[in-house]
Amino acid sequence: MRHHPKSVLAITLSVAASIWWASVQNYSSNADERIYSRQECAEDLCKISYDLAQFALYRNDTNGAIAHLKKAIDYKPSELLPYQKLSACYQELAHYEQALNVYLAARHATAGNSARRAARDRRALLQNPLPWQGENITGKKLYVDADYSLEDSICFLRFLPLLQAFKAMVFCKVPHSLLPLCNNSFPSVQFFSDGTAEHTPSCDYYVPITCLPLFLNITLKTLTPSKAYLVAEQTQVAAKKTIFSSDKIHIGLWWYNHMPKNTIPLSLLQDLAVTPNIELYALQPMHYSNANIIDLSSECHTVHETAALLANLDVMIAIDSPVAHLAGAVGTPVWLLAKHVPDDWRWSVARVENTSAWYPGMRIFQQQKAGDWLSVIADVQEALIDQHFQATGER
Repeated sequence: MRHHPKSVLAITLSVAASIWWASVQNYSSNADERIYSRQECAEDLCKISYDLAQFALYRNDTNGAIAHLKKAIDYKPSELLPYQKLSACYQELAHYEQALNVYLAARHATAGNSARRAARDRRALLQNPLPWQGENITGKKLYVDADYSLEDSICFLRFLPLLQAFKAMVFCKVPHSLLPLCNNSFPSVQFFSDGTAEHTPSCDYYVPITCLPLFLNITLKTLTPSKAYLVAEQTQVAAKKTIFSSDKIHIGLWWYNHMPKNTIPLSLLQDLAVTPNIELYALQPMHYSNANIIDLSSECHTVHETAALLANLDVMIAIDSPVAHLAGAVGTPVWLLAKHVPDDWRWSVARVENTSAWYPGMRIFQQQKAGDWLSVIADVQEALIDQHFQATGER
């Protein structure tokens, strides 16, 4: 049986193509294995260096721990834990400038997921914007990704007004719950959320909001407590004002969240009611009636409503929570009830004694030992008594 020359050529080319494809697949598989091995090696070396740092701290060798933590970061820059521990080490040595720099570097290094998310945002009109790193963007459109946890979003929104110096059109994505408050607070910025994204035009640059301090050259010296930068609608503030009696010191309370170790028994806080001339208000449901505390949780259905209520308080006493950040951002004095080792390391970084550079009027009441809320509440009660005497002039 004779084969036509063209059919023989076709069979030969088909076999050759199959062999070539198999070799490409094999090379690709080997390349993936090589990359995976490098990733595994970096993770292992990072973990070893971190463990060595922990051992150094156990021997009270803080400088040795710092050296190992720097190596851990070099091995895996996207791992957050070494940054946290390194910042704490600098804080312990009273090297506050280095502590803040590590904090800001951590926000930048671990923002990769957010940056990639911005680049592939589902909005059809957002076409591969360039990453902004502080260069001149006069007349350009800048997309700021602030769609983070409420704590991060509220905290870093303070840096938006500094973008005005770059004379760019700023479009900022925030959690949907923050949208009304942000629109009322920053009229020169166009805010949007997942629900309103289709109305946003194409942007030239993007930046995760947590990277703004780095690109704006914010240091410990320039990180000063921002004045109120979130502004509740004045009609809502006026409406909430009618709730309160005029002759009392109005104290807001927020005592629990989803983390049991960060929750304070309400029975401890109700003891504060013995302080003269104060009124206690619960901003979250109490689940049972309490003669010493007025339940205002029904007035706090939205973030914007809560901000308007906070604007009428003299002091907000809160555990580590979004409400603590919100109170600070609207300018209400906030007394933070912090664990022995706070979950949010902002309360350690840029801290001067028992105050914080993040918010004006913040006082930090921290456990002296893990689980000791009794002494914290005792300190709060003493501070309230002092405030009463300052207000009345009595002693």
